[in-house]
Amino acid sequence: MAYARGLHISSALVMCGLLLVGCTGGENGGDTETGAASDARTGGDVSPTASPTTETDPAKQPRTADQARALIGKVIAGPELFGPGVVRTTPYESDPSRWAVLGDGCTWHLAELPAGGKVGLYARVVPAAAPDASVVIADMLAHNIDGFFCTGTPERAATVARALAERGFAGPRFLDAPTATASFITAAGDAADGWQTLTPYISPDATPVHAFATAYRKRYGSAPGIWAPEAYDTARLVADRLTALAGEGVRRPSRAQVTQALTKARFKGLTTTYAFDKSKELTMQLVHHYRVDGGRFAYVGMLPTS
Repeated sequence: MAYARGLHISSALVMCGLLLVGCTGGENGGDTETGAASDARTGGDVSPTASPTTETDPAKQPRTADQARALIGKVIAGPELFGPGVVRTTPYESDPSRWAVLGDGCTWHLAELPAGGKVGLYARVVPAAAPDASVVIADMLAHNIDGFFCTGTPERAATVARALAERGFAGPRFLDAPTATASFITAAGDAADGWQTLTPYISPDATPVHAFATAYRKRYGSAPGIWAPEAYDTARLVADRLTALAGEGVRRPSRAQVTQALTKARFKGLTTTYAFDKSKELTMQLVHHYRVDGGRFAYVGMLPTS
């Protein structure tokens, strides 16, 4: 089994300030292990000149600590993404005596912390006027923070990366997907190495979509961008459902008929099998893991969340 140890949430939200939220872990701290980290089937990496995400819009960043916390409440993953036994609680925080475990079947579940382990949250805000995040980072490390999660503009996140690197911090460091761009790597320099991100899309260079990427380059003369494999799958899924409807004698289906046909789909795409539950949600949700290595976001692998 692989355990996610004390992931300390550090959210960087610019304009008015940089919000840092942290959680302290067990006594050992250190790296976070992931079951997909050594999966050779999903090898590949993102071009160092291409970003695996879109740039954030500074105008849409929260301007106060309350707005920042409200944003976190909107983007935090729902309990349905974390497997059986995970339910929403009030307040919406994890039981400090339990943590998420990635089991042998690559399914997340909750388990008791090891003897002597504990998890706690710690939050700080860095004003936008602050020249860097060093003072706040020093304070958070003094609270025995094990890891960071940072969201905001790439440039502001880079100040966090540099401050942590200057202090020799080697624990888990995660960015949200919109922050994990080439701009972050450029601004952070060597301090970007080791930072990680999770996204809903696969790397166009990953092994499962290699044939697609090769055909794309041959046809269009350039590498496919992010979301290209998913867009290709979606187009084929809809075409498959329209073909099925035509076979039933439905030549010009209504939107409702197409929707109904999609709910009956079981279509094998490039990265997953597309099937939907009663709530019209995909039965298999995937999260893709990247880590900065040698000046690029290298693709580590995929993590099923259900």
